[in-house]
Amino acid sequence: MENVINTITLNTKALLLLEGQGDVVFIRHLCEKLKEGGVIPCTLKEAGFALVPTGGCGNLKAWSTLKLAEQFEIPWCVLLDSDLGTPEAIKNTETKEELERQGIKIYLTRKREPENYLHNDCFSSYGLSINFSDTEDAKVTINQHTRISKTKALEHFWPMMTFENIRQSERYLTESGEEKFEFTEMILDFLTLVNERSVVTSH
Repeated sequence: MENVINTITLNTKALLLLEGQGDVVFIRHLCEKLKEGGVIPCTLKEAGFALVPTGGCGNLKAWSTLKLAEQFEIPWCVLLDSDLGTPEAIKNTETKEELERQGIKIYLTRKREPENYLHNDCFSSYGLSINFSDTEDAKVTINQHTRISKTKALEHFWPMMTFENIRQSERYLTESGEEKFEFTEMILDFLTLVNERSVVTSH
């Protein structure tokens, strides 16, 4: 709890709850590149978001049940790994549905976890070509090929992602064939929490 309080300042306007420290690196770099590419107006940091690692999906119960987020009297939102292809996927979906019923903006990654979005270009310095399926344990695959610790894979490779790399990795098609961009949509949605609050506060 002390670390959370240290993360939040008088300028904090919203909280984004994440699973771990690697996800903080993921979101910061993601926002910087999406802003550079002109697809979002500002980063979450610039908008006043504090990025708060919770330690995993299970700990969100404490945030929700004990109303820890609400005590700061600012809006909050959540990004979780979907854990697609694992037994945890069902539990994560249930958590998402539960928080959505409470009016909380929450997203699950369309792929298993952020490591699955790493572009093949990130491994070129190792002389490797690695492409991941949406459901494989990308951390294990990376560790087997590079010896980078599974817990450090995202922090090591994600900062190598260019805007173009991210754009390719976040792209998906709807059932009707419409092109969408997963994380761009998510960040724009999160930013409405601050925009909506600014509108309300100004009256």
